Amino acid sequence: MSAKERGSQDSLGSDLERIDAHVITPAEYDETPELGEEFFERAKLHEGGRPLASSKQEVTLAIDRDVLERFRATGADWPNRVNDVLRKAAKHLV
Repeated sequence: MSAKERGSQDSLGSDLERIDAHVITPAEYDETPELGEEFFERAKLHEGGRPLASSKQEVTLAIDRDVLERFRATGADWPNRVNDVLRKAAKHLV
């Protein structure tokens, strides 16, 4: 996977090439705490994908093009920002 596919330095705020090139030293391993039995007993297996119990429902909604463009211009997380705005507006509905 290329750096462009993972995200750019500008979008992530990181120098991915420098991070990828880092070699962990024995001293860094010494700083890592041991994980005991209690940790693994509490651990939950996550198999990826979307959560089964989601409070969100997918809908089709027609939005004016200029409004949509403004939200999309705010970045990849724009659908969540639309949801936040709608949640605030819904509180004021009768």
